[in-house]
Amino acid sequence: MSGNKNKIALRTIFIGICGFFFILSSSIFITLNSIWLYRLFVATLNLNETVNLTVKGLMNEYHRIILYLELPWIHRLETTLPMSNRALMHFKDVKNLVIFNNGVLIFSLSSLIVINSRNNYFIEWWKYLRALRWNVLGMLLVVVLGSVNFNQTFIFFHRIFFHNDNWLFNPTFDPIINALPESFFAACFVEFVIVYMIMNLIVYVYVKKYKCKL
Repeated sequence: MSGNKNKIALRTIFIGICGFFFILSSSIFITLNSIWLYRLFVATLNLNETVNLTVKGLMNEYHRIILYLELPWIHRLETTLPMSNRALMHFKDVKNLVIFNNGVLIFSLSSLIVINSRNNYFIEWWKYLRALRWNVLGMLLVVVLGSVNFNQTFIFFHRIFFHNDNWLFNPTFDPIINALPESFFAACFVEFVIVYMIMNLIVYVYVKKYKCKL
């Protein structure tokens, strides 16, 4: 009897972990690929003028960067704007993180699909609902930290994920940084939080409506 309880507990923990990483990784994926958000900043702040490009030219540069980050078979970042070796190394580091995130997204989504197609009596879904509430509380804490001083939070996360200072671009050698203002990254953070919260809500409603009644 205790063996069955342990198996149920392990299944519940596993789906909780998969659910968390699915929501996190998909929120990152959606935010990263929100080309519309950068286009809005380009139009509003005339960012193309900071690098002496047309709007179309700057958007093409941004598309190249996103494609490089997302597609594992693109091994070299080629842009019209000059870029130092340090900047190229940083984008390579970012690419590795993005590819890893996409892998997590695929694995967690696949696991959730398989689990959802099997017997749901062997999962304590009500405990998963509790985990989703903790997810929201954790994100609210991140929001508070980001709201107090976004610049320091931005620097803090860079120091966690990057073990070098290649992310400190020099505008003289890496003019692309002039077209990537801090306000844009702050907007990305806001979008990420909104997407994360919405996905938590969708999963919470789905589990509560369709799973907890089984």
